[in-house]
Amino acid sequence: MKYKLTENSIEFDNKTLFQIQALKDFGEVKAGELGGYIEKESNLSQEGSCWLYGNAKVYGSAKVYGSAMIFNNVVVYGSAKVYSNAKVYNSAMIYDNAEVYGSAVVGDNAEVFDNAMIYDNAMIYDNAKVGDYAKVSGYAKIFGDVKVGGEAVVIKLTELSSNVVNKPKINQEDKQQPPKHYDLTIQPIDYIIANKLDFAEGNIIKYVSRYKQKNGKEDLLKARYYLDLLIKEIGE
Repeated sequence: MKYKLTENSIEFDNKTLFQIQALKDFGEVKAGELGGYIEKESNLSQEGSCWLYGNAKVYGSAKVYGSAMIFNNVVVYGSAKVYSNAKVYNSAMIYDNAEVYGSAVVGDNAEVFDNAMIYDNAMIYDNAKVGDYAKVSGYAKIFGDVKVGGEAVVIKLTELSSNVVNKPKINQEDKQQPPKHYDLTIQPIDYIIANKLDFAEGNIIKYVSRYKQKNGKEDLLKARYYLDLLIKEIGE
């Protein structure tokens, strides 16, 4: 066994969740380290390097396994699955029968639900919502207040930041125009994709690149937040 359920418990969504504690070193986790909260052992695999950090919660029939990492205040429930090298950050929610896997990243206040599947190197963040039977893969990025549903298929280099609801098919290989506030010689999204940066790395580039033209200090603080996450992830 790599972890145990401690006596530390919380009540959440009419469930009793128990904080986990590592019993040995694995991945970036050290023996004795406290993690997030699960309802029962089947919620988090005893194999691999998967882990819950901070106040992350997994319950119901949901499962986290492989090398997946769940951070911050993320909630995974229902019969959802997060696995492979997927990462879920901030206050994102994965539920129903949704699956997040591969090297996909879901963050901020994004939600993935119903039978949606997020995989490959896809990123879902901001307040985006992906549901129904939608599939997001490749290097696709869904952000802003976008809602993707129906049987939409979003692949490769597609970047969606405007409302897309219940479209039967979205099968673009070219990116849309970047937001106007990115008035730069090289667009952050182009740099992120070309260098295959992950979620935290990409957000550092995005926020540092735009802070003068958009949110000032607030963007710099966001960049620092993701830099701290990256430092924690790679360890000392």
